[in-house]
Amino acid sequence: MCIIKHYIFSFVIADENNQALRLRNGIATIIKLHLKSNMSQDIIPIHISSDKSNYFPNNKNNSFKVQLPTRLDFSNGEWKVALSSISFDNHFKILPELDLSFQVVEEEQSLNSLSQRGEEHIPNVSTLNEVVSYFRESITDIAYFFQKTQSSRITLKFKKNGIIKIGAHLSKILGSNVEEVLTIRKQKSDSYIFPLRPQNIEIHPTLAYVYGNFCDMSICGGYYSRLLKIVPISHKTFGERVTEEFETLEYIPTTTSVIQLLEVSITSHTGQLLEFINESDVNMTLIFQKSK
Repeated sequence: MCIIKHYIFSFVIADENNQALRLRNGIATIIKLHLKSNMSQDIIPIHISSDKSNYFPNNKNNSFKVQLPTRLDFSNGEWKVALSSISFDNHFKILPELDLSFQVVEEEQSLNSLSQRGEEHIPNVSTLNEVVSYFRESITDIAYFFQKTQSSRITLKFKKNGIIKIGAHLSKILGSNVEEVLTIRKQKSDSYIFPLRPQNIEIHPTLAYVYGNFCDMSICGGYYSRLLKIVPISHKTFGERVTEEFETLEYIPTTTSVIQLLEVSITSHTGQLLEFINESDVNMTLIFQKSK
């Protein structure tokens, strides 16, 4: 740690996952800095992280604040900002807007008790096959689950009188022909055959919408928002640490002439905050540039 003109700088030697390295005792580590003011330049790179700080102990990797050590004064002209790079763990929970709930009501229970029972939800899984497997194992007390192959239509055969209520998106995955809550009752045949083969839907985010309070308003999806960048998320790297560096920068006008507090949020296309499995930091590089 060093102090220069009342500013405190801390240094951490970290690995590719932003975890501090444990070094053996020996020769001291020396870091040489060359500091100069950037405010006279037309390009200002800013590196920020979602890690918790004394200022903002409640920071999360999907919503965080960063207090810059000094103000960025853009009163000398028009400035714009772009996301140059972002690093995050591609390990997200199931999209929060999906209805993957279900309820089971046995014969002795009435419809009134159905609404009073707590819903069961599919836990955070990696694949659609795991979604189907969890549902199959959860209804074994009331019904048999038949499926010849993973691409075959699913049949439920009741063991006893009862009702199975399935959430809209889960019913779609299982093979419903409509995306709505499905209520299955025991019929005379004792069996219910889903009309379609199991359907593929995205249960994890494929896009991350990054917003910043330092961005001017722009139109996205018919609404005004402070959208900085839409970042693609690949399923091929699910569970890995990902670093995206953008060769072509997409600039957005800055919202004010003076900036010191940066606020960032990361959402899905519906505007709900994306939920990470773990609490690993999100790291970003912002490029502020004076417009020509």
